[in-house]
Amino acid sequence: MWTREKLLHPATAIALLALFVSLGGVTYAAATIGTDQIKNSAVTSAKLRNGAVSGAKIRKNAISTNRIARGAVRGAKIAREGITARELKPGAVASGKLADGAVTAAKLGVNAVTVNKIADGSVTASKLANVSVSGAKLIDGSVTISKLAPGAAVAGSGQLLSARVTLSNGQSDAQLLPFPGIGRLTASCAAGRAVTSLENGSGSELSAQASWVDEGVADRAGVERTTVAAGAVATVLNNGQNGTQSVTWQASVNASGAARAVTAWVSSGASGQDCVVTVQALAS
Repeated sequence: MWTREKLLHPATAIALLALFVSLGGVTYAAATIGTDQIKNSAVTSAKLRNGAVSGAKIRKNAISTNRIARGAVRGAKIAREGITARELKPGAVASGKLADGAVTAAKLGVNAVTVNKIADGSVTASKLANVSVSGAKLIDGSVTISKLAPGAAVAGSGQLLSARVTLSNGQSDAQLLPFPGIGRLTASCAAGRAVTSLENGSGSELSAQASWVDEGVADRAGVERTTVAAGAVATVLNNGQNGTQSVTWQASVNASGAARAVTAWVSSGASGQDCVVTVQALAS
């Protein structure tokens, strides 16, 4: 008995063809999809595998600051000298960001450190250059007696006085020094010999002492103590060779409850027929 073989149905043939095309199409697509086949914005972050984007895949200047998470770029990620001054905004580097000892003198501009940047008491004597503190830098009255070396100044209301006077032959009653509250020291000159006198101008009785040395072949010395009335004068004669004499005057008075004292050292000598007198005194 003859039987008729069943022929392939057309629908079946089409289905088989579609299957072959679809299987072959995947392989074709995998080998040929390039940038032109990818739609803009089609690749999202979810489509990227972790670590898939390496440094070589990133275009220069492609990542701006708003693309970087806060704290994402750490020190190890920054190249040496990669951040220059122009990359820093004003006030960005606070003191807490500076290592101890990081700012050296070479990093400070001229006149950059002002007075209000220096802590109280931080400038010690060792930080001051020699002769750097002039008189103009001292406040009036700031130097007390305790700050002076022994013998450098007179304590209390005392003062140091000095004078050098040349008297012509025959000149008399020339003032050498005034002593406030006590009187004045005067001198007269005769043929190269100066005679010194202490005049009492205190208005009260004055206690005085004169010690002298006349220079010559045999030096002569003497001491005389006296009381000088108000307005009176005490005098020491000069018998020194060539008019050379040294006299120390001492006087004190207590007038109106105010005690005053003076010590004066006088040296005199001849200049031809004239006299040269030098005096230093400590008065209080």
